[in-house]
Amino acid sequence: VQAVLLLLGGRDAPAGMPKVEQRFDQSIKSMGDITRHPNLSQRIASLVRYREKRKDRCFEKKIRYTVRKEVAER
Repeated sequence: VQAVLLLLGGRDAPAGMPKVEQRFDQSIKSMGDITRHPNLSQRIASLVRYREKRKDRCFEKKIRYTVRKEVAER
């Protein structure tokens, strides 16, 4: 996980997570090695999508059904 975070710029790393001394570029020699690890490219794409969706989350209360709204207004 830490290696992927380093690849993506090292941001959003949890404070309690130990730092990895070895750089990601050293563990995977070049981006051409991603073809040997097809799940890695999918994993990186999934992480990017997850982080973008996380920015748009709304934790405010939302009434989803009109019946519940009517009961709440009574």
